[in-house]
Amino acid sequence: VAQISGNMKTYRIALRMPLWMEYTNLLTEGAVSYARDHPELRLMEFPMQEGSPDWAGRRPFPFDGALTFANVHTDRWVLDLHREGIPIVNCSADFMDHQIPCVLGSGCAAAATEFLVGLGREHVAFVHGDKAADVFVQDHYQVLQEAAETHPLKVHRFAHEPSQPDLPFEYLAEPADEEALAEFLVSLPKPASVWCLSDYLGVLAIRVARHVGLDVPGELAVLGVGDYRIGRVAEPPLSTVPVPGEQIGAKAVSLLHSMILGKASKKSGKVVIPCPAVLERGSTRRVPTDGNLALRADAIMREQAPYGMTVNELAALLDVSRVTLTKHCRAAFGEAPSERLRRYRLERAKQWLSVDGLAIARVASMCGFDEPV
Repeated sequence: VAQISGNMKTYRIALRMPLWMEYTNLLTEGAVSYARDHPELRLMEFPMQEGSPDWAGRRPFPFDGALTFANVHTDRWVLDLHREGIPIVNCSADFMDHQIPCVLGSGCAAAATEFLVGLGREHVAFVHGDKAADVFVQDHYQVLQEAAETHPLKVHRFAHEPSQPDLPFEYLAEPADEEALAEFLVSLPKPASVWCLSDYLGVLAIRVARHVGLDVPGELAVLGVGDYRIGRVAEPPLSTVPVPGEQIGAKAVSLLHSMILGKASKKSGKVVIPCPAVLERGSTRRVPTDGNLALRADAIMREQAPYGMTVNELAALLDVSRVTLTKHCRAAFGEAPSERLRRYRLERAKQWLSVDGLAIARVASMCGFDEPV
């Protein structure tokens, strides 16, 4: 399928992702970031949506490789591509048993468990979707169980079955009325921590808790996974383990590129991208509104550093002078806000640099640096 464009051979890569998931949007953004530095790649989007063909025995256009987020129970066309020898990389673990390469986040469970232990609450609830046998669910639950063997933790588990599975966004506008989840949260010995295996569940847990009169974070400290928009606008904002979707998408296309060129095996196994530390917000701590300027500043810096926030912008947002802000940050953290912003940018850059083939200038731009460092 490779074509000649001018003097350059080009390759088509099919992006086969669900339309409705914020995570797969991040994967696509990462793939695009990699492709910008590799003009020989042509990304062809063919999103999954209700009623779309499943690619079984047919495809809408010829391509040299495919990047997908596929489910082993519903997306058997992945195996058809694999049998035909077409390079394919999956961004979920579902087809690992079939020797199909995948790129995944790693360390999410360890980061969450370390954070939960640090909260010092004896009772920890593990809340996940109704697919209790899912490998992702079991792996994360096992890490939490192992921590309970060495720390004073008592683990409770709840599999959530939504009462309105076809209307997930209703929970954004109306108080949730999920009787089983409410009963579970009320039954927990207080204070407790609640680890939800997605930000969507985390926001739902906050809404259900508030609906039945429970205080978040006083009685229930709620932690999610993903760092999605829904958690940032929750009340209180949801603490979360960020999943590096953009970096995973970029790494997946990098691996696929190597497979197409014959530099990597079509059975390359699993590649992992480390997850960052927990991003703490108001759902697990009472963020001071006036008493602790440094903590408020730090929460903003960690979120906004990659987007080029300056110290002057931060001071203006907090309605203090730059001198006052620097004084408080030095007293609390031993470093000026400019140094802390730079450190958070470097942490993000380190993640991006794990992706082969990205230009340093591209990484610098994506991490808030005006110039490469």
